[in-house]
Amino acid sequence: MPQPAPTPEQDLTLVERALGGDPDAVRPLALRLTCVRRMLSAINVHRGRPLSAHDLEDLGQDVLILFWKKLGKFRGQTTLEGWLYRFCFLEMMNFLRTRGRRQRTVSVEMDSFPNPDRHGEGDLPSEEELEVALQEVGPPDEEVVRMKHFEGLSFEELAVALGIPSATAKTRYYRGLKRLHQKLEVRMREGPARD
Repeated sequence: MPQPAPTPEQDLTLVERALGGDPDAVRPLALRLTCVRRMLSAINVHRGRPLSAHDLEDLGQDVLILFWKKLGKFRGQTTLEGWLYRFCFLEMMNFLRTRGRRQRTVSVEMDSFPNPDRHGEGDLPSEEELEVALQEVGPPDEEVVRMKHFEGLSFEELAVALGIPSATAKTRYYRGLKRLHQKLEVRMREGPARD
């Protein structure tokens, strides 16, 4: 019979014991970290496979090193896997950026953006405008919008990754998308700076 998944509170206890040097906590924690390769592979697939197997191996080592360095900051607000998934995603984005790889464009439905013709402009928002608007949305909604669009995760996958109910993931997503549209509408109304 499979064991029930640990709760965030149990994970916090495990981390505290591991940081205290308890070998009975370090071993199970190290076993839990074997999911890093699977997480990175899944993110790589969602991103169109920009990384080779060798790149993924290097990145996996970097993620594990960073994870151990930041372990003291774990507060048990999500499961270890949810927290670790975020490390995997952010480190892959950093890896792609530093390697000069072009990231795949956010695949947001074009009809969900404000109609640019309504404002006399024929252009959709640029990637830079979209990025700035997303940052203005801010956490926690920004994170859900990014994970849904950049990674193509379902609401169920978002719920697992963030350690929240799928209904909460949906609420944050739609609220974040609405705020993103509002911010983009303001930017498009103002238009580019003119001489």
